[in-house]
Amino acid sequence: MRYNAATMAGEFYRPPAEAVDIIYGGGTITSVVGLDGAREGEHSFHLTGILEERDPETADLVSFAKDQKVAFTGLSENMTPEVQAGIGDQVEASLDVGTTGVLVTHGTDSMEQTAKYLFNRFNERAVQQGARVIMTGANEDMEHPQTDVFENFRYAIEQTADTHTPAGVYVAYHGKLIPADHIAKLPFLPGKRPTFISDQSSEFAKAYDEQQAIVGRLNTELINDYGKLPDDNFAAIYDVNVIADNHDNFMNHVMAHPNLKSVVLNLYHSGTANTIQGSPASVVELVQALHEVRPDMAFFGVTETGEPVDLHAYETSVKLRKAGVVPLYDMFKGVAITKLRLIDPNLPPEERIKEMLRNHVGEIDESRINEVDIKDLLELYAGPEPMRSAA
Repeated sequence: MRYNAATMAGEFYRPPAEAVDIIYGGGTITSVVGLDGAREGEHSFHLTGILEERDPETADLVSFAKDQKVAFTGLSENMTPEVQAGIGDQVEASLDVGTTGVLVTHGTDSMEQTAKYLFNRFNERAVQQGARVIMTGANEDMEHPQTDVFENFRYAIEQTADTHTPAGVYVAYHGKLIPADHIAKLPFLPGKRPTFISDQSSEFAKAYDEQQAIVGRLNTELINDYGKLPDDNFAAIYDVNVIADNHDNFMNHVMAHPNLKSVVLNLYHSGTANTIQGSPASVVELVQALHEVRPDMAFFGVTETGEPVDLHAYETSVKLRKAGVVPLYDMFKGVAITKLRLIDPNLPPEERIKEMLRNHVGEIDESRINEVDIKDLLELYAGPEPMRSAA
């Protein structure tokens, strides 16, 4: 039997008080929108107060949790290995005292990485103890008119408390309970809601194949349009959508390859990356450091899933833009790297930027381009001391 969020024999369902611990791990689900319209992390509070105002029924579910703990309050692109391990320690503490349901809230950017970390650390133990460790998050914050906070949180807490849910480590998202070792973001296609899905599902395979077909077609058309083959020496993709300690290896790679003139930064799906000030993992500081020694380089941003880049949405994405990351809007990463390898690498950075934002074969929707942002970025690259003022 599955419990329904709204009713159970005509009455609102309340999970047993001793069944569930809630561990808050930051992200959009507990973010707030600042005065500039960007979402901000680092707000230390439980969901309960806001839930009582916006969604009393879900707040009622939360109030029956045995324990609520705050492990992290930041945005998940700023997740570090140490914070991730701290979330794991909180889960372990709950399992040590025999808790059979542990709900972990988390940001969507690095959700899969923490989910797989928790799976590797706890799945065998959870199965042995008959416990459920379930993660959830949200695409939109609680103030957004189309928020999915309440939908996801309610479903997740039900699954965590329900003894009919199989023991193990999962992600509960948009009505799906997904084994944590197979969690993946759905490849983006226009009209599809960003969500999590099993990488073993036919839906994942279909979306992936459809997206790759578009990428392949656009790449072929670009090669024909430019009339030459791409040169791998001119541009590189660097994945900044991972929880990392530092960027030393990539810095060394750039310095060893003087012909490398452009970098496609593969951002998290919400157009973000680590921007912690003073951290060796900060992508902002990587961009600034590289431009100090390689002012001939240009940095572009795409998203891991193919979602359009919006470098206004989060405080972290704003910092990336101000540091000199040029958004490529709806351009897929596989198309972006091909185009950069076709463009004349001897062009000044500002001319390469203009060419990347010029539509040739349908690779970019020019109507999405924020002209004010691009003007500022072109001035940043063309200035007497490019990028230096971005700090």
